[in-house]
Amino acid sequence: MITTIFYASKYGFTAKCVDYYKQNLNGNIKVVNLKNPPENMGDVMDQSDRIIIGGSVYVGLIQKEVKDFLTTHHDELLSKDLGLFMCGMRDEQEISQELDANFPKELRDHATFVSWLGGEFDFDKLSWIDKMIVKKIAKVNKTTTVFRQSELDQSIKSMERTAI
Repeated sequence: MITTIFYASKYGFTAKCVDYYKQNLNGNIKVVNLKNPPENMGDVMDQSDRIIIGGSVYVGLIQKEVKDFLTTHHDELLSKDLGLFMCGMRDEQEISQELDANFPKELRDHATFVSWLGGEFDFDKLSWIDKMIVKKIAKVNKTTTVFRQSELDQSIKSMERTAI
């Protein structure tokens, strides 16, 4: 069973979630950073039994690389065991709306899980403009992390059930 995790990460929190998946899912786990996709993407897709796709959200939108991947491979994704996740620092109501807005309904309905895994404002990594936005909009002025490990664990359990 080959699981491929496709993702894009701006400041690293999404990559941390991908690492957690890689360490805790059973089987052969491959990871594809959509910011540097392989030339043989068709082969990667063909070889994958299960696919997990995730990215972070900024100003309500998931990264362009993730959105483009979802559009380009929409029909192929409907033929695979699928999991979708998003990272971001919003309240749960806004995250629910962002999940709906950024993942097409047909893919959400097909997916084994659609999860919000938390997010992070890492002031050591944020650009100066992102720091200013976070301070003004989110009213946060220090590194803050929301890591939803229980949601990660639940999504792993959901994917493992599809492997049986």
